[in-house]
Amino acid sequence: MEKNAASVYGCGAADYPKPEWGRLTQKGNKLYAHVYECSLGIVVINDVDKKVKQARLLHDGSEADITPPWFAFHYEAGSHIFINLKSSRLPHEPVTVVELLLEE
Repeated sequence: MEKNAASVYGCGAADYPKPEWGRLTQKGNKLYAHVYECSLGIVVINDVDKKVKQARLLHDGSEADITPPWFAFHYEAGSHIFINLKSSRLPHEPVTVVELLLEE
């Protein structure tokens, strides 16, 4: 909990639909993706109306890869965020939290 505290304390429910793979919390322009499972290594946040300025794994501060995958063309342009966790195993179990700094 110590490493992911910023994603809980002072945060509320996000303004975006609940994803199948976990939960979303939000504080101002910071969106937190609480990933409980990622069977393909890529998680998608749907219906996002803002661009991501920065993405990082909260537990260690390392940069998170938000490069659209090869199948991104199946999604409506500009309304999704793709987070590539590079494997089906979460980098920080039991929950990996990705902090996304959104444009205001």
